[in-house]
Amino acid sequence: LVYIPNAKAGPAWVARLAVGGAAADLPHGPNPVTAVAWSPDGTTIATGGHGDVVLWDAATRKELRRVRIAGRNGSSAVNALAFALDGRTLAAAVTLDSGTNVDRVVMLDPAGGGRIGDDLQLYRDGEEMAALALAWSPDGTALAVGLRGYGAKATAGAVRVFTTQPAAAAPAWRPRAVTTDR
Repeated sequence: LVYIPNAKAGPAWVARLAVGGAAADLPHGPNPVTAVAWSPDGTTIATGGHGDVVLWDAATRKELRRVRIAGRNGSSAVNALAFALDGRTLAAAVTLDSGTNVDRVVMLDPAGGGRIGDDLQLYRDGEEMAALALAWSPDGTALAVGLRGYGAKATAGAVRVFTTQPAAAAPAWRPRAVTTDR
């Protein structure tokens, strides 16, 4: 169990369910932790907050690496995190502090900390869409993104599913939309 303090800055902590009580703090930083994910093999915990994704060794609770995801003014909000089933990709739903198409899903390499491929853009037909939830398909070939519309053309929430299978001639990891909306 990973607990995220509500409405206050503080570390996430890992609880022992059988014993109760905190097992260890993960001192993410001075801002609230807004997203948490375990790697499929259980060896890594990812936490996300104000502009940073931090990867932790689950056994030792030591920080492995910190990845800054920033907009033009140097910050972002991390809304959700999800590891791909093979553990080699970490999806981060973020809202950048400024710029064009500020809401996106960034693919990260948990081993090296760098970005993988292009960001998934969530802007659609003049409507701004914020990603609030992420889930990989059981076979790891698709990523479902839970969305909330906002702005002048806002509609109700939606789910957009992206495939991880690149187009035949496309290099690297280049997702394409398979379905949109409801």
